[in-house]
Amino acid sequence: MKTQIFYFLFFVILISAMIAGCNKKYNDTNSKENTPIDKVKLESLVKYCSNRILHPLKTNDSIPADSINFYLSSTANYVYGISAAHGDMQKIDSNFFCASCSNNKVAMNDVDAIYTILIDSIRASYRRIQSSNKNLLVTMVNITNQKSNLISLKVTSIIMYGNNSTYATFDTTDYWEFWVGYGGGYCGGPYQGQSTNLDAAMKLNAAIMLRKGIKNGIFVAPYYQKWIDVFSFQSPVPTPDWPCYKKYSFFSESAGWSCAHDCLWPFEMNWYLNRGEHVCYTANDASYDHGARPPDKEFMSINLIGELFPSNPYSVLCHVGWIYYGTWLPGGYQSPL
Repeated sequence: MKTQIFYFLFFVILISAMIAGCNKKYNDTNSKENTPIDKVKLESLVKYCSNRILHPLKTNDSIPADSINFYLSSTANYVYGISAAHGDMQKIDSNFFCASCSNNKVAMNDVDAIYTILIDSIRASYRRIQSSNKNLLVTMVNITNQKSNLISLKVTSIIMYGNNSTYATFDTTDYWEFWVGYGGGYCGGPYQGQSTNLDAAMKLNAAIMLRKGIKNGIFVAPYYQKWIDVFSFQSPVPTPDWPCYKKYSFFSESAGWSCAHDCLWPFEMNWYLNRGEHVCYTANDASYDHGARPPDKEFMSINLIGELFPSNPYSVLCHVGWIYYGTWLPGGYQSPL
């Protein structure tokens, strides 16, 4: 009898520890915590949380409200996420959900209902993409507001598609307008004057994504979105062939500066490609040169915006974008949407 009680108590303690482990510290998008992550423990938590949603223990079961984002994102990524997804285009969607809370907990059947709607919305977006090569890269769930009886969630999904290998590097014909608002398209070379819906930002974005390393597995606990501005990129040293010193510029300098130009030459495109990859993959540490990668996280995706925004504190107009990071784990079901 004592042995049975011991095993029962051990089982209760083990399950309680797992539930406690699925908390916001793994998915706090504003956290700057640098503590190394035990990936073996994290993997077991992901599988446990996924099992809880896909096979609920009982309808009146509940989970901590501040862990619902980890439950939803880890399950979606474990079942459908493919970290090796490549493509020359990406589709980023955002959806918003709400869940009722009671005593800082959310009923398991409510979590299951949100998960079903969440996957259905991603699947609908996925199926609208006209491409034979398309994969869900990652799903990110963030808590936007939490009250005593209600919790609000933002779900962001990134789908990679297309496979135009010419995006990987830029050749002698790649002269690109820095802003699609000016018409986009080619601004020099043999194709000069051809207008497209692409600009330098989109071309660079696609090149970085096509060149990223291939790893079979999943991304869990996605980190924060890293805001990029012109100050993330060091200036190249002027040469006789390129006298313009880019100073604080990303793609184009202010019209009031002597070297202002709106058309990026092929060697400039390749230079920014190199710098962009440097920022994505280099750790954000004082000993490194303007890296954005958080410690213990891996690069997932970059979304450069082909528009201009003011950059404080100098109000310099610049291009901006976001870099997404996450903790990579091997495995996952990787089921097609």
